[in-house]
Amino acid sequence: MERATSKISAEAIRGKDWLARWIWSEGEPQPRNAYLYARRSFQVPADLGEALARGLSLACLRISADSRYVLYLNGVRIGQGPARSWPFDQQYDVYDVGRHLRPGENVVAVLVQHYGEETFQYVLGRAGLLLQVDAGVRPGNADPAAGGSAGMLTLVATDRTWKVQMASAYDRRTPRISCQQAWVEHFDSRLEPRGWTAPGFDDADWADAVEIGPVGTTPWTSMSPRTIPFLTEEPVYPARLVRARTVRSPHTIWSFDLRPSLLPGDRSANPSVLHGLVTAAWVNRAGVELDVELRRFWGVGRRLRVNGEEVAFADDVARVGLHPGANLFVLDVSGWNHSFFCTFGFKIVSGPGPSPGTGDEAITGFEPLAAGEGSPWTVLGPCPEERPEFQRLWEARDVETARQVLGAVQGREAGTEQSPEPAGEAVPFSRVAWEHVVSDHVWARTVAQEEVPEVGPRVLEPEGFLHAGQNCTVVEPTGHDVELWLDFGREIAGFVEFELDAPAGTILDWNFFEGVQEGRILFTDGLNNVLRYICSEGHQFYHSIVRRGFRYALLTLRNFHRPVRLYTVRCLLNTYPFAQRGEFTCSDSRLNEIWKMGAWTTRLCSEDTFVDCPAYEQTFWVGDSRNEALVAQVAFGDSRLADRCLRLVAQSLARSPLPESQVPSGWRNVLPAWSLLWMLACHEHYQFTGDIDFLSAIYPALAITGRNFEKYLNQDGLFEIEAWNMLDWAPMDTPGAGVVTHQNGWLVEAWRRTAALAEALAERWEEQRQPQGCRDTFRTAIRGVPPYPADPPYPTGRPLTRDLLLADAGHFRELAARLKEAINRHLWSEEHQAFIDSIHADGTRSSTISQQTNTVMYLCDVAWPDRRPLLERYLKEPPEGWVRVGSPFMMFFTFEALARSGDFEAILDLTREHWGFMLDHGATTCWEVFPAPTGDRWTRSWCHAWSAGPTYFLSAYQLGVRPLAAGCREVLVAPEPAGLRWAKGRVPTPRGEVEVSWEWETETEWRLHVSLPAGVQAKVVLPQGLLPDPAAPAALALPARDGWRQEGGRWVTMLPGGDDRALRTVKARKARLGGAPE
Repeated sequence: MERATSKISAEAIRGKDWLARWIWSEGEPQPRNAYLYARRSFQVPADLGEALARGLSLACLRISADSRYVLYLNGVRIGQGPARSWPFDQQYDVYDVGRHLRPGENVVAVLVQHYGEETFQYVLGRAGLLLQVDAGVRPGNADPAAGGSAGMLTLVATDRTWKVQMASAYDRRTPRISCQQAWVEHFDSRLEPRGWTAPGFDDADWADAVEIGPVGTTPWTSMSPRTIPFLTEEPVYPARLVRARTVRSPHTIWSFDLRPSLLPGDRSANPSVLHGLVTAAWVNRAGVELDVELRRFWGVGRRLRVNGEEVAFADDVARVGLHPGANLFVLDVSGWNHSFFCTFGFKIVSGPGPSPGTGDEAITGFEPLAAGEGSPWTVLGPCPEERPEFQRLWEARDVETARQVLGAVQGREAGTEQSPEPAGEAVPFSRVAWEHVVSDHVWARTVAQEEVPEVGPRVLEPEGFLHAGQNCTVVEPTGHDVELWLDFGREIAGFVEFELDAPAGTILDWNFFEGVQEGRILFTDGLNNVLRYICSEGHQFYHSIVRRGFRYALLTLRNFHRPVRLYTVRCLLNTYPFAQRGEFTCSDSRLNEIWKMGAWTTRLCSEDTFVDCPAYEQTFWVGDSRNEALVAQVAFGDSRLADRCLRLVAQSLARSPLPESQVPSGWRNVLPAWSLLWMLACHEHYQFTGDIDFLSAIYPALAITGRNFEKYLNQDGLFEIEAWNMLDWAPMDTPGAGVVTHQNGWLVEAWRRTAALAEALAERWEEQRQPQGCRDTFRTAIRGVPPYPADPPYPTGRPLTRDLLLADAGHFRELAARLKEAINRHLWSEEHQAFIDSIHADGTRSSTISQQTNTVMYLCDVAWPDRRPLLERYLKEPPEGWVRVGSPFMMFFTFEALARSGDFEAILDLTREHWGFMLDHGATTCWEVFPAPTGDRWTRSWCHAWSAGPTYFLSAYQLGVRPLAAGCREVLVAPEPAGLRWAKGRVPTPRGEVEVSWEWETETEWRLHVSLPAGVQAKVVLPQGLLPDPAAPAALALPARDGWRQEGGRWVTMLPGGDDRALRTVKARKARLGGAPE
């Protein structure tokens, strides 16, 4: 795969006009789960080809697609993309492809997938592809042999001359991976045109492309180049084969999408409340009573009646008796849902079994109850439960009654049937179209398959395919399916590849998963982390087009009549290309492993944005990313991903008054705490990077957000909103409408931080007069962000001057002070001597007191001074009956508060307890939640970067390195031993790594070594109770000398940039040890 273009390449095409036009094929503009092949041959002149080969010229390929692409050049896979973005600021990628071009004929080919529905990473646009290849003299090269002029020549660009064909090898009738992600991948190799990506392929029968329009066409009204490097592609092979077994899959699986029927026209990712019933005739063709096991899988439809009797499920499994003939199946799909697929399976338990080679559906199956086109499934709805039609169908006890109900509804809808009910709106009535019925549900099939113990698998050289090389594994046919369980050794994320030789029609069903709990596989409900590959004849190789997170994989081979040879299986690890600049080790090996676990978790959750997890959601959750960015700072030091993330959040202001909870997303949702954490993250990013261009660009969005929060203040001066008001996975009282205390605390801090940034920008304005990006009203700083200032007291269009910035700072500080006062007056409980969780919309004061709320009040310095000692005690000792911290995410804020209180040993104790439990149970990444003592599942997500906090705290506090001045021009070095004997490591800054090591040489002597990069000075603060050198008097009240001074009872000195110094200290008499080992 190609790496990101060099700066020279980017500079070469800067200002080069787009000649390409957006293209697609004939047909609907937003097809669901559609795949398109597109290709075009083009010529490279001989002199240019030679210059490219010698590196004298360069060729740049720019590409974007809606929704995703895989790019090939002369048969070589170049890359995939684009990075997620808002349609009004569509991202495009740039590749340096000169080494792939050759004189004469070349072919560029693209596989495009259009989702046709929104996800948590994608906002619906329309199907389209845009591509252009430009070549010319490499900038700065005066060699005449480079050929051509200094300008760039367009070699090929998308237009109507391109050839396109719908990619039928990809099955469109698949379920969604999850409500957060797009579609499951089913690929039939027999249907792929051989050689379509390479020169020489005959595309004469393909259609000409249809031009949509030039760059700037709706919905892609503006475009921006990729701002981060391409992700890695590092091959990772399985560590071991856990087991091989023979299995059978007797279940008949039905799965269909109810969104088109019950939410017609809705392509969003918003949750919705469904109202309706699904029904069919369940026909028993055996002539005798059948005992059938029915299994429901996650999705819609929790209540079921068969022949009028409600079915009782236990662990989603039920036994149902079917009499000969037609039985009535009625499923109630009403309720709140974020996923709209209904999935269930059945198998015959007793009665005549199916004939050889047939499934259970040969004995029993489903038939429609109403006339019309489509599948057997008839949908009544949208139809509220109180409608008589709903009640009559739900209470029907036989097929004939149900047919009469549906017939009346159908007749009334057509205007031909009289109804005894008063006239009203007709109830919609439809059959589920076959295109919305899943062809096969791989997740349900693999989860439901059972071992055939009497027939063992025949697997030769079972470990042969675990590594690259000449070995292979041979799976011989037994008449049954064969399941292989692979362990990749640790959690990974990326694109799966495999190579094999198999007969045509062989099916490879993959089910990828993260968790094994005490020997039991834990598949994630709601996650179709699967792949189906149907083989062509002979030798073949496949590269999956879906990025997946997993540790384990079940590979089930089906339908093969001769031996299958597996040559290799691997995953191309696909993460942001962080360098491991940070490092931490100490005298506690457990903490060392936890630091590494957090760093690895954060890397796996770093894609084209930070994401919550690499498997289940792959969603850029804004609140999560604040903590993730801090971990990435100390572990990696690369700030470009955080910069991109913060700007994407700002762009959500184009459609919402407050920054949205996950972006860019089809779920239009505001979670105010996440909006406020974004504001904090902007401040922390500037402190780390000192990037004035970032601050200039982001400030208008911050100021707009700060002023929009002000609009939600109620008559008591408190922030009150109707939104998703959660903070932690815990039973806090945070109603969807009302005053939520923790949000008010965060808002105090967010306004303070925004004021600080306004002052910082004003100061830089004073230094530079007009920083880049401040030349006008910021209207184009970040696309989609409304102009600022735009509301009184600033007239629209007025430049944002230093005076206005200082006015903003004063205004936000005043707001913070007033809100702090209101919180203490209205949200404090004298009875409990603590802050309550909330005040409900009806004015009712919450009776819930939580550790979370009071931790935020302490951390944000909201409490009046006399109350602060109480809150400090609650950090570790919450009274009986309080809601306790429920997740590692919330524990991050607890650790921040404990650090502010100076209790660093408590942080390490909690780290050992909670993250040590994960290590003890085989974790290689941090879990989403802390396991409940009696929980059936330790966690849902086994890799969640919001849980990686200990990595940050060990570097920031045990090494003690934190920014003091913007851009880390000055850093704090204040190590906290907290019971450790020694620690050492590196903490990255934009100017280089700060190296710190310290150790207790004796029970009273402590040595510190600090090495600073040029341009970074350090304020060194000794641990409590230590004196600056062995010759110092044994009293704390020493006069300043040799550059040392006292601040807050600790000794402090300054080290210049580039310094490398060892400092020896001793424990002061009459002072506590301050973390020295006993």
